Amino acid sequence: EGFLSRRERELLAVVVSRENACEYCLASHAAYLREEGADPIQVDVLTHNPRRAEGLTARERALIEFAIQMTRNSAEMRPEDLEPLRQAMSRQIDTFAEQAAQAHRRLDALIDAWREAPRGEAPSAPSDFGELVTRLRQTGA
Repeated sequence: EGFLSRRERELLAVVVSRENACEYCLASHAAYLREEGADPIQVDVLTHNPRRAEGLTARERALIEFAIQMTRNSAEMRPEDLEPLRQAMSRQIDTFAEQAAQAHRRLDALIDAWREAPRGEAPSAPSDFGELVTRLRQTGA
């Protein structure tokens, strides 16, 4: 399963999708998070204001804060910004931070590819996803 559980990965994806205002991504990751057993009301709150969601663990809250900060201000992050995450997570935080940075770069490339699609022709169906993946690979992400 890796360093993060599927639920944690989907939680992060919901938060990042919300920050990037990608409605398609937000809806799909919210559905996946519900499939992982998250309370539907909690998921709805996460899609609107992640910091107000109740019933989260300290680890999940630290992940949410990290995701928000990474998405909004990744260029301005400093090593000390990782301290709350280090405190909440007892394992391999530096590996996670690097994986998160790589994922953020890939997501930026994906969003750029999505935005390059002509208005009204943005990929919205799985049949269009192949072209989106091709563009993403061309960016080197």
